[in-house]
Amino acid sequence: MIFKKFTLTVLAVTIALSLVGMYFQYKYQVEILERKTALVSNSILEELKNDLSIISNFEIRPYSHLASTEFKGFVLMDLKGKVLHSLDIPLKMIGKYSNMYKYVVLNGMYVSPLNDSDGSPTIFLASNTSDGKYIAGMEIFLAAKHISNAFIIDSTGLGVSLSGKAQWKNMMTLLAKRKNEVFVRGSTLFILKKLDLGGYSVLFDFSIPSILISIFHNDYIFWILILLIVMIYYIHDKATFSRIKPLMDFVNFMKSIDNFKRYEPPKSNEAFFKYNSLVDKSEKMSRDYSNLIEEMSEINSELTQVNHLLIEFSMLFNEVKTNRKDLESALKIALRRMLDFSRTINGIGMRYKDISIHFGTVNDFNFDRENPAKLSMELKTDSSTVKYVISIDRFATAEKTHDMVKTLLYYITSFISMYEMLEQNRSSMRYDPLTNLLTRHEFEENANHELVRAKRENQFLSFIMLNVKDMTGFNEKYGHLNGDVLLKQIAKEITMNSRFTDLSCRYAEDKFMLCLIEMKKEDALGKVKKMISHISTFKHRVEMKYAIASFPSDGEKLDDLLIQLEKGVKEQKKD
Repeated sequence: MIFKKFTLTVLAVTIALSLVGMYFQYKYQVEILERKTALVSNSILEELKNDLSIISNFEIRPYSHLASTEFKGFVLMDLKGKVLHSLDIPLKMIGKYSNMYKYVVLNGMYVSPLNDSDGSPTIFLASNTSDGKYIAGMEIFLAAKHISNAFIIDSTGLGVSLSGKAQWKNMMTLLAKRKNEVFVRGSTLFILKKLDLGGYSVLFDFSIPSILISIFHNDYIFWILILLIVMIYYIHDKATFSRIKPLMDFVNFMKSIDNFKRYEPPKSNEAFFKYNSLVDKSEKMSRDYSNLIEEMSEINSELTQVNHLLIEFSMLFNEVKTNRKDLESALKIALRRMLDFSRTINGIGMRYKDISIHFGTVNDFNFDRENPAKLSMELKTDSSTVKYVISIDRFATAEKTHDMVKTLLYYITSFISMYEMLEQNRSSMRYDPLTNLLTRHEFEENANHELVRAKRENQFLSFIMLNVKDMTGFNEKYGHLNGDVLLKQIAKEITMNSRFTDLSCRYAEDKFMLCLIEMKKEDALGKVKKMISHISTFKHRVEMKYAIASFPSDGEKLDDLLIQLEKGVKEQKKD
């Protein structure tokens, strides 16, 4: 009965810890979704503002990462609303917005309610032209890339899908009941992001079951560990109880017999001597059985502590996976907990790459020389090795303690191996595999940070775009293998002519980008000419085009600078 109660307690604690871990994982997943939806909403807002700028200035629309617009039609009107020119917009549609000039004259711009002029969700935008003489309008289709669960909604609650399909949804009732940006209704999580334009908002919906499945998929090792612990306790409890039950029944039976005790028999009575001999044997058996039960209870208690440590390690290392704690700090906590969990462990230490940790009676000297009084283990990870040194009390039951310590060390090593694979994956996402330069996404993220810093510290930044002229023709003439060699050579020249603080990336298949920190335009020009002169010595003839844009003279936003660079390279190609 005692073992059953103990096992139920352990199971209850395990389930409680798993639920707590799942709750924090759910909160973390919601935070990630909020960040992603904020990024998409900001991109949509910028897209609408860019489109209004296009209408006003008749410029080419800049490239956007997350949202894109498809041109549906165009109309040009005078300031009184008379149509001067129309392209792909029926006259009845123009009549629907015949009063838009009143809004433009008053507010400078006009964003229509959502409409379905040709059977698909579209938005109508209008603005004064830059010379102030005309009103230009454009019908667009707005879509968010890779987003299938987003709706753009107006102030009445009417919403249209941004997935590219003609899907309408009335959100009025839902929005009337909920005013928070994040809320749950039924089995769906809703995130509402307001746009500072025309009373529009973007609503995202996510299935809570799919979020829970994602949590399980990300932390499958933790759940496998929980399942193993439950199975171990079930098997251990069943086996222990089946072995001890006959012994306990026998001991209780012996205690229940009041008249089964020692007598002082006459010397000549042999039967009394045999009786006393049986009493001695039964008392010895009772003591042995009691000691055995006590020892097994102690083993069971230590196993419980090991299982609790495994759960604690899983939650600790999960913080490392989510970048809330660094690897060395987590390993120090794990080894310290191993030292504290048993009185038989006097010291513990580990060495992994440039990380060296030791507590108690273990020091750096113990890693370099063999010590028979200490347990040494060297375990392999995915790309390295970990060496452990453990000092265990020589009076402890060696085999039992060693097995428990090895179990914990194997678990720590398996996490380190998984951590190495995660770091390799993260590195491959940051760098282009052919040139070892930054990827476009990583470059733009770091460049935006540098622009903020340069603006704050009143510094210069220069951007260089290098472009191989007719890369397709080069590959057709000399082969793709020579094309890859050329791209590697260009990347090598960029790296050799860049400082440690500069940023460089492979911007497209045949384009490269540099961000030169605290460098003026004229200095950047000398650097790019030097690089092109070196690249021109390649074994096959190659022509390079370039463009330079500087902060703040050519623009203060990255998108504006990129437009200048793209325009400069295209003009050189025409030459």
